[in-house]
This record gives sequence, structure tokens and C-alpha cells, in this order.
Amino acid sequence: MIKRIAITTLILLVGYTLIIHFHNNAFNAGQYSEQRNIMKAERYLYGNTDTLKGVIVGSSLTERVLVDSIRGIYNLSFGGYGPQDGLKILLMKKKIPPFVFVETNFSANRVREDFQKNFDPAFEYPEKLHIPILRSENQPVSFALGAFRSRKKAKKIIDISMNNTENNPLFTTMLSKQEDLYNHPDTNKMKKTFLELKAYVNAIEKRGSKVYFLQMPVNKALLDLPLSKAIRAAYARNFPDAKYVPIPDSLTSNFETADGIHLNEYSAWVLARYFRDYFYKLESK
Repeated sequence: MIKRIAITTLILLVGYTLIIHFHNNAFNAGQYSEQRNIMKAERYLYGNTDTLKGVIVGSSLTERVLVDSIRGIYNLSFGGYGPQDGLKILLMKKKIPPFVFVETNFSANRVREDFQKNFDPAFEYPEKLHIPILRSENQPVSFALGAFRSRKKAKKIIDISMNNTENNPLFTTMLSKQEDLYNHPDTNKMKKTFLELKAYVNAIEKRGSKVYFLQMPVNKALLDLPLSKAIRAAYARNFPDAKYVPIPDSLTSNFETADGIHLNEYSAWVLARYFRDYFYKLESK
């Protein structure tokens, strides 16, 4: 009986491993934000990412910039976190892409140790590296959910009608909350987080990568509030020779957000197209 159970278990494990190997494109259905962040980090750490030319690190703002159509780049932005978490994960790999793009908007977010504990920085226990079924994206529930969604979900079509979502009461309420946040920056916390950010950027550059900063467009009502000014001053002070991704005023003047800080679907799509062209030119130099 025990022998039969062991053989059956082995057959099921092998079968499930083969399913994962041949249907990996279905494994993209995290059940909640934290799990989706873990899955994204694991894909970078344990996947075939050594040939990448660039990576984006940041918060949920840059997470909306879809890079599916951008050859050689990976979006390592995490909803609810800041760029420091992405930079720390980058440094776990032996090889870092030659171009690293760091979002500036939420630089005051410190590294989340409760998130980082999910990863082995020294790869001393490489089980997830060599056994894919141990990764979060390959859990049976995630697989089933991803497979189901891939069958049911219609082909994605970007809404290019540019619906004016900024002219409704709900948006006004959300923007008001952002204005309150931007009016009360924690400058003492920012001093500590920028020291942390500077250390990570220096470590990335010492390994031969070029760092470019990317300021995501937000609603113009937030641009001159205390938090925005404090962030710009902190970057000028800590990174006086920094390189930035230049976003033309002709684009930013037409961008709209869903809540004051996150670009709506169409604006995020336009920014992704612009970023793709900028990245290809940068890479070809």
C-alpha cells in the first residue's frame, strides 16, 4: 500500500512538472498583491534573465508600464513597495542588466524585510532554482486560476478613446487623499531611505550597470506640493550627476491618471510606447 502511494505520488509530481514545463505561459494568476509580487521576483531570480538588457524597478506606478512588447527588458516594480526592493533583488543575481531604470516617485519606501525573507540572497538553497514546482507561480491553485483566466479572458484591447476619468466625483475624492499625503512628507524618514537608496544605486553601478531615473507623471495638482519638492531636492542632493529618462511635455500634458498618481490605461500604454523607443535608442548607442 505504501509503495503504491509512493509510486502514485511520484507519477503525479512528474506529470505536474511536465504540465508546468509546457504550459508556463498560464502561470500568471496571483491570488493577491503580495503573492503577485513574490511571483514576479521569482521569475526574475530563477528564470532565464541573464540575457536581459534592462530592468525597471519601482512601485505600482511603474508596474502599470507594460513591457510585453519591449524586447530585452523586465519590469521588476512591486505594488505597494518602492524601488529599493527591486534593487535589492537585482543584487542577488550574479549578472545585472546593463541598464537599470529607477522610479523616483516613491523613493521614501524602505526595503520590506517581510517581503525579502521569501528569497535566498546567496542561493545557498537552490531548490526553487532547480525545482520549478516549488515556486509560488506554480502552486496548483495559481496554475488552475491562471489556466482558467487564459481561456476566459478576451484579447486585450487598449481603450484609445481617452475617457476623461478625471472629471468625476470619485476621482476628486481620490485626488484629495493624495493631496493630503503630498502635503505631509516625513522628511526624517526620507533622509534614511535616500541613504539606503544611494547605497543600492552605488552597488548597481559598481557592477557595471548604468542607472537612469524615471519620474512617473502624476496629476499636476501634486507637482508643487511639499512631498514632490522634497523628493526632487533629495535627488538633486544625493544624485547630482544622475541621468533621467526625459519625458516630453507634449506627452505629460496629455496624460491622465485614475486616482491622481496612477496613469490610466491609455496613458500607461502611450508611456510604454515612448519608453520602448527611448530604450531601443539607448541600447543601440
